[in-house]
Amino acid sequence: MGVTAVALLSNIESHQTEIIAAMLNQLSQFISDLFIVDFYKNNKIYKVLNTDSIITVKAEQWKYDTWNQMYDHYKYMLSECDNIILIKTPVLRDNNCVLDKDMLKDISKNIIKDTQWNMQYDFMKRLIERIVFVKACRKKNVIQLMIDPDEVDFSSVWKFNSYSRYAVCKWGDIEYAPIYEWALYNTFIQNIPKAQELYFIASAYTDSREDYLKDITSEINKKLGRRRVGFIRNNPSRGKADYFNAKDRDNRVKQDTYLYNLMLSKYTLVNPSYNEDRFNIVRFMEAAICNCVPLILKDVNINDLILTFPDIYDIIDKRGLIITPDKVCTRLTKYFEDSLNGSVAKERYEMETGDFKKPDMEVCDLIKNTDSFKMIVDEEYIRGFYNDILI
Repeated sequence: MGVTAVALLSNIESHQTEIIAAMLNQLSQFISDLFIVDFYKNNKIYKVLNTDSIITVKAEQWKYDTWNQMYDHYKYMLSECDNIILIKTPVLRDNNCVLDKDMLKDISKNIIKDTQWNMQYDFMKRLIERIVFVKACRKKNVIQLMIDPDEVDFSSVWKFNSYSRYAVCKWGDIEYAPIYEWALYNTFIQNIPKAQELYFIASAYTDSREDYLKDITSEINKKLGRRRVGFIRNNPSRGKADYFNAKDRDNRVKQDTYLYNLMLSKYTLVNPSYNEDRFNIVRFMEAAICNCVPLILKDVNINDLILTFPDIYDIIDKRGLIITPDKVCTRLTKYFEDSLNGSVAKERYEMETGDFKKPDMEVCDLIKNTDSFKMIVDEEYIRGFYNDILI
């Protein structure tokens, strides 16, 4: 296996530090002779990694005044590399803008016409310097690891010697790859007492998504915190259901805080992705790893989950974890109780498993005991996967 460079193409934002750290740490754990391309002047990448054992190389793109100079520098810097792994390709969603094939074509054409195009604008400069980096990798074995289905396919614009794409879920013709799960699982392995029933926060960068999340959270918050007949000790349910929009960007919950709150909570929600044809598998896996039961909202497209992890979906189906927003607060009372309602469901479950009286608190353990989950956190399987795709 040759030398591998890993390039984090997005900026490191506080609401994604843990998933980025998991991706980088997992790659460094299972790939020998690897270094991380560091686009930052400061030590931001070290703060995310929280270790000195991973080799990083400064990109030093800030030293160059034109895109052509930067492109030549990148090619020289990567001359000894055999493999390039791209992670966290930028996805722009503010004002309904997405970095897609057409936008990538426009950028590519403009930087050829004007080798200083948009260099004076910090946001565009940060974006284009990463795009130029990818363009400089075209002679290498390039592998794009995706956690968002809207990450642009660079091979749709440029020709590469070797280019492959893998994702955290089967998305159409894109195959699944173990990208972050092992590292996240081994970071949040401790089990802590539950302090609240529900914790759910999501982003709303489009008007339609904000309208949707406003309706969802309003429906839940009407009932959350109210006393309910039959609730254990007659205590009101505690928790949070909220969302943030583009105006709230600077006040987003940090990801370590988000995951800690999942660990403190009995339930969370899995809402539709921005790309509504795809399943939000990362939100689902974060919940399961943190022992927080994922309730999937009824209008979520679950086809990707069924195709990628059929045995995990089987648990979701049998436990009735796909629900409507108006049923969320009622479900919060089922953590210690039989989660199946109705004699037909009970009879089916009893027939298939021999035991239908299992509370929701066991759901995450059941997910972790599936063959699928055991595989994606299995060190031999992960190492074998990377050995297969690298040269």
